[in-house]
Amino acid sequence: MKVFVSPGDTGPCGYYRLIWPARAAAWHEEVEIADDRYIGWRMDDYINYLTKPHADVVVIQRPSNQTTVDAVPRLRARGIAVVVDMDDDLSSVHPDNAAYYWAQEFNDYAMKACAQASLVTVTTEALAKRYAPHGRVRILPNCVPASYLKIPHRDSGLVGWGGALRSHPNDLDVLGDSIANLIAAGVDFKVVGPKGGLGRALKLEKEPFATDGVPLDYWPTELSKIGIGIAPLALTEFNAAKSRLRPLEYSALGVPWVASPTADYQKFHALGVGRLASSPEEWESELWGLVINRHLRDELADAGRELAKANTIEANASQWIEAWSDATKNA
Repeated sequence: MKVFVSPGDTGPCGYYRLIWPARAAAWHEEVEIADDRYIGWRMDDYINYLTKPHADVVVIQRPSNQTTVDAVPRLRARGIAVVVDMDDDLSSVHPDNAAYYWAQEFNDYAMKACAQASLVTVTTEALAKRYAPHGRVRILPNCVPASYLKIPHRDSGLVGWGGALRSHPNDLDVLGDSIANLIAAGVDFKVVGPKGGLGRALKLEKEPFATDGVPLDYWPTELSKIGIGIAPLALTEFNAAKSRLRPLEYSALGVPWVASPTADYQKFHALGVGRLASSPEEWESELWGLVINRHLRDELADAGRELAKANTIEANASQWIEAWSDATKNA
């Protein structure tokens, strides 16, 4: 089976959803990865490029233009299976999210492409319902590179968040004044992500320490420096479709964590890792319990890394291969 993979970007989404899985799958199948999005190409040029390797399957991430949408039926008419991968519900992006201004337009393209695709791959059940009501769908949960398991983690009571306000504009609200209270009690806090606006969002008198933007290559190392990770999400339609990725990253890096009770976070927690908090009082209580209890931190860190072994991209490459193979049956 020859597979041609066209990532939607060269950022975290592109790597987690297509580039890293494709590299892992390439050990077993013939897989080629596109090196650009080719937005603005003429249709014939785009089609010719996608079919250049004489692929059996073309995988397109997050279609974002009419050229891509029009390519789907034309590729299928040539007997090539088309898989569309979606990792966010673009129909419900928060107005303050940096992606809001283009999300609705991209969602329209995605809906049209998914309706015509041989198969749709998604990260969660909510996304399956949104983008594949026709039933041609496979849920491929987000995984992490096996290399994350080898990054050393030094235990501490340092509480931290890996994220950015531009993509999580209202998620820190669920914390209420819990972080402010912990800091007042002497707990250290940091953010692995962009600076600016964090003090106001966390109800602090001054801005907390933040690393600023971190390149993907350095992301896991910076995240591993946190002693206790937090993954706060507002209970919105958009977040109901989000995957377990952040808690999984923490787990793979040996970082014990506390998270909001969204659907996928609850499923992951039920496997014996992390803690959940549904109110500012619970956030403060759960985090304080971890700060003062070294044994509990060690216990959760060990459980997280053990579970992460079964959730690496390398250990699950066969899931992507099976999905792409299934797509050929609908070609």
